[in-house]
Amino acid sequence: MSAAAGYALPKVIRSIRAFTNEDYKWLQDVSPAERALHRRFEELFLNGVGNKVLLYPGKDHVLFPGRFHPDDQVAFESLLRNGKRHAGNTVELAEPDQARSLADGTGSFWCTGSPVSNAVTRGLFQYVPRRVPDGVDFTRRANPTLDLPFEFVLDRGTLTQMGAVQRNEAGKRVYSWSLARKGELAFKPTSVGELKDWLLVSRLPNFYEARPAFGLYSPAIIFSGCHGAATYATRLLLEDIRRMTELYERTRNFEYWQAVFEVSDIALGSHKFSDTPRRIPQYLGEIVALEEVKLNYG
Repeated sequence: MSAAAGYALPKVIRSIRAFTNEDYKWLQDVSPAERALHRRFEELFLNGVGNKVLLYPGKDHVLFPGRFHPDDQVAFESLLRNGKRHAGNTVELAEPDQARSLADGTGSFWCTGSPVSNAVTRGLFQYVPRRVPDGVDFTRRANPTLDLPFEFVLDRGTLTQMGAVQRNEAGKRVYSWSLARKGELAFKPTSVGELKDWLLVSRLPNFYEARPAFGLYSPAIIFSGCHGAATYATRLLLEDIRRMTELYERTRNFEYWQAVFEVSDIALGSHKFSDTPRRIPQYLGEIVALEEVKLNYG
């Protein structure tokens, strides 16, 4: 598929151990609430993936290539920990290999991070980076394959046209990456008063596979925040049976979908993967928007 040109597919570098007797023992010993959370994870994120799912972390920031974003790492480890506890599925770790094209990609995978930090997210959402005087912008290509209900707004010109407010950070004014809904700016992070961010969870078809004559494309599931705090909140989602059940109940009739969660109660604190304090979210609100995703076959 020509849409894949220019995108890189991460290469699997090691496999995570198979489900063991110790894991079965863990499942027997945990509380009913933990078993329910385990079941919801399987229904939401392993349904339809086959016997293997690849996990692609956010290590592809254009300005900091190869560096693991601290908040992406929190989301990544939470997914990895949950994924390893499911029988019949192998979770594999992947990292970038510029020698291969995303057009070669088949099967199911999970991604952590937005198009800013994850090359596979960037490829599936079909964003292209462009250097500007004060950093890098990302714009979605024209006539994309997927009709996404929610799109990241990652370029300063569009944000300015849509009336997005700049914020002060470390003594300079920067733009808040935001989410648009059907061309309108809908979800903007805030940095004044109560801090707020937005977590977008997407279950998309891996359209880089050959189009199936029957059946469905393998799913690609992406956990991405407008900023790091919301990507960090992936952990909050995977630990919250109420939010997981709400997501399951509202998506059970869709094969592919997108859901937006509000992330709040954000404050500076010590971070497991950073030497300096970072904004840590404490609360994941209910789903504020959810829609089905459809393919554009034209």
